Amino acid sequence: MRKLLKLLLWLVVGVGILLLAFIFQWITSIGSAVPTVITKTVEVLAPPPANIEVSPVMIINAMEDKFETTTFSMNLTAEEVTAGRCGGNSWQDLWHDFAYRDCLKMSVPGVINAGFGRSILDRNRIQSGDKTVIFDLGSPIIQNVIIGHARVRVLNPDDDGGWLTDPDKNLQAQAFAIAEKKLSHIACRAGILRSAAHSAEIHYGTLIRTVLKAAGDERVVKITYTVPVC
Repeated sequence: MRKLLKLLLWLVVGVGILLLAFIFQWITSIGSAVPTVITKTVEVLAPPPANIEVSPVMIINAMEDKFETTTFSMNLTAEEVTAGRCGGNSWQDLWHDFAYRDCLKMSVPGVINAGFGRSILDRNRIQSGDKTVIFDLGSPIIQNVIIGHARVRVLNPDDDGGWLTDPDKNLQAQAFAIAEKKLSHIACRAGILRSAAHSAEIHYGTLIRTVLKAAGDERVVKITYTVPVC
């Protein structure tokens, strides 16, 4: 009986030792896996690369197809748009109007666009220094004048001409050319070029600062331009 109890005792001790060995091996395997997880985490959270200095070419590429335009809308009265000979009150003028009828008056609405266009896409306009980036826009221009033909009013059309001549078919084309020139001049005098320069200063300044910031470049951005005299 004692031998049986002794055998059972040794059996329990053996099982206990095996169980402890298994637990120890399991704990050791968990501990050895922790450094692998930490290593992967360190790789993901690695520090960002060093700051990149933005070159003039990078700035020009970022500005491609991102142009700024200022628009004015205005109307010219019939007294401002006349083509042909629109006389006064002298007897010569009255006779000319009666005999030839070559005077055309129109009220003309128009839209004027001003800006810098593709001329700014020149790397030589950018001065890249250690602390500053200076971008010279140059001078704004009136890019186009769009006449609202659907809303043009002709005040004194006369398709029959006068007693001594046939009607001048070129009067309307002349009137539109005069209107386009006057719209451009009036918009310039009203400050469209200065407004275009100011808008471009904000627009391109913000764009360049965004490019620099994305690259970790902390240089100061300065925008320069010259407004022509009308």
